[in-house]
Amino acid sequence: MRKGITLPHAFAVLVIIMIFVALLTYILPAGGYSIKSEDGTIFTPVQALEDGISGSPVPGSYKVLPSNPQGFFDVINAPIAGITDAIGISIFILMVGGLIGVVTKTGAIDLGIGSLMIKMQGKEKTLITILTFLFSLGGTTYGMCEETIAFYPLLLPIMIRAGYDPLVVMGVIMGGSAIGCMAAIVSPFSVGIAAGFAGISLGDGIVGRTIMWFLMTLFVAMYTSRYAKKVLADPTKSLLYGLNIKFPFMEEKNEFVGSDEKLTIRQKLVLGLFLTSFVFMTYSVIPFSDLGITFLPTLGWWFGELSTFFLVVGIICGLIGGFNHRVTIDAFMNGMREVLSTAMVVGVARGIVIIMNDGLITATVLNWAVGIVEPLGGLLFINVLYFLNVVLGFFVTSTSGLATLTMPIFAPLAELIGINKAFVINAYVFGVGLINIIAPSSGVVMGSAILCKVPYEKWFKFMIPVLVVNIVLTVLFLSFCIITGIAI
Repeated sequence: MRKGITLPHAFAVLVIIMIFVALLTYILPAGGYSIKSEDGTIFTPVQALEDGISGSPVPGSYKVLPSNPQGFFDVINAPIAGITDAIGISIFILMVGGLIGVVTKTGAIDLGIGSLMIKMQGKEKTLITILTFLFSLGGTTYGMCEETIAFYPLLLPIMIRAGYDPLVVMGVIMGGSAIGCMAAIVSPFSVGIAAGFAGISLGDGIVGRTIMWFLMTLFVAMYTSRYAKKVLADPTKSLLYGLNIKFPFMEEKNEFVGSDEKLTIRQKLVLGLFLTSFVFMTYSVIPFSDLGITFLPTLGWWFGELSTFFLVVGIICGLIGGFNHRVTIDAFMNGMREVLSTAMVVGVARGIVIIMNDGLITATVLNWAVGIVEPLGGLLFINVLYFLNVVLGFFVTSTSGLATLTMPIFAPLAELIGINKAFVINAYVFGVGLINIIAPSSGVVMGSAILCKVPYEKWFKFMIPVLVVNIVLTVLFLSFCIITGIAI
């Protein structure tokens, strides 16, 4: 069998990117923007740097600063600093893994999967389509991203035992949520922040984003379903064929599938609580108040509260399952062990941003981007801006972080040359969303790949058709808006 090019391990890829970014701090000039704080006070780049002031950059205020190149010790410290910075996400992943360990120990997952497989036999395509739209809906409404990692242990056993490969699971979860974030309709973490800095309503451009969201999600669902059907008919057609990927649940006997064994009352209660916890997790992080929904209370939970929640649910599941404290703790620890590498890679990826910020080249890259788009006409401006956001999104994988950096610069610039700010918002959302589907600097992408045991290059190859179609759709959409002047 012909062997393709194999990339290094996920951690090695991230270290390579860190070294590359560190080298850029020796090549690119350091710089910064004046910062406008929440109370309207403007601080010079030096003041903002010395006092650690956060806020939005002031357009046209970029200044060259003394360079601060990142050396050997900065690079080797960056992963640790990144893990410290992303500790909330990492603990969340560990707590989810622990909960799954306890539930698995009760046998509820195995029997539940067996029952679901019997009911969904021959209907997997429908399941793929429904789940893809659900994850995409989470991405487009409240920026569902890191928390999707919690769903892989749920869906992997179902799809693998049904005859599909892990790429199908990544296509549904990662592909669905990433497309939702890319064509975000009202996500407060991308559209909301960007619209706020641009000084326009969240509803400006919402019709166009809704149309694009539906078309892009539909394509991903159809593409993933088609690939799944092809793999099911002929496993040699899988992009992962020959890699000998194994999961712990694959080594267990599957006698429960189609057997007469039924879930006990304890197992039904455990499984019900387990599934309900993920529904509640989704509810708890949706900012209903920001979306104008007043009849549902906004809990405002994030990774700290969610981690505590899953820890408590894990303990309760152990009690319901009839375990003593030793069995519960051992099962929880084993579950955490299974997702440890995922928790680590999310933190390590954050180290890339730390190197850029400490090396003072983030503002320089942004200023370079402004220099490219400023002299362009409307049609070129909006499309070049879209691709610039793709590039910038590689280095700043946080959608809210990139919006904070770019919108105070690009929105006034667009207004000066007579372009509707809503078009700038859409170019930003589509651009940063596109790169976040495949960026190796993204902890979610690499963490998902590790959980599914999918080499990064295989995920990239799998997503190429999706990327091409989305780029074509986005360019046509943005060009249509500029040519017609219709801010849909």
